[in-house]
Amino acid sequence: MFIPNSTDDSAPCNLNCGISAADLGAFFTSSKNTLCTSFEGLDLPELCDQGFAQLANHIHFDRLIIYTDGSSQTRHRHIDPNLNEEIGIPDAWCFLVLGETYTSSTSSDITLIGWSTHQVRCGKEHKWSLGADRTGSAIAEREALTWAMLWRIGQNSNIPTIFRSDSILALQQARGVIECDASFQTLRGCAQLLESALDAEGLLFDHIPGHAGDPFNEFCDHIAKAEGRKGFLEKTQLGSCHLETHHTFPLDALRQQLWSALLSRPRLQRAPS
Repeated sequence: MFIPNSTDDSAPCNLNCGISAADLGAFFTSSKNTLCTSFEGLDLPELCDQGFAQLANHIHFDRLIIYTDGSSQTRHRHIDPNLNEEIGIPDAWCFLVLGETYTSSTSSDITLIGWSTHQVRCGKEHKWSLGADRTGSAIAEREALTWAMLWRIGQNSNIPTIFRSDSILALQQARGVIECDASFQTLRGCAQLLESALDAEGLLFDHIPGHAGDPFNEFCDHIAKAEGRKGFLEKTQLGSCHLETHHTFPLDALRQQLWSALLSRPRLQRAPS
């Protein structure tokens, strides 16, 4: 997706947004090797175990399929969300990345790439904050989709991608149909960047009904709820399951349409993967 220019040929009238080529290079490779691939100790529903047992083991992918889900279980919706993080159950999210490999004109195999999960953070000073200022299912769903897109951007690849969520609202916000607050701006900024790089056919958003027998949607739901209740990943030895490297990039740039800022710097291109 992102290819630095070999020479500095930017016009003197270009807008300087304070983002260097080095910043962009780091951002577009920030999610390499950050997903968890272990299910040890997760006590998954039988439906999920059956779904994962049927997966293939390819290394070449024709499309990425990314499931997202958020969970809001707090009983303290009318208190400060930072206080809820201390005395209640924080909102949380999970996303799962699958690789699809076409085996014929009518069939394909699915391979596990990995998954990530985290609790939603509302404090503006927190490195995991995307701008959320309250708790609720809409916030959790939006955070799930935003972090999934941040991961996707950090792969710096032009592989076609479909995001699947059981939240119609979050999908509409990603498309820019519905607007809300600062955390929406981050979500929409990520979507605009991917739209610019992958074009209309390479980026799809798909609504799937929740709790309707899809093992991968059920997995995200199960893990998001467990993360909210326990923050269990911080207490296990499952390895790197969080996108820690994203925090070095100024997310305010995403809220102010990063896709347009790239036009004054080394280009965002539909380049070979």
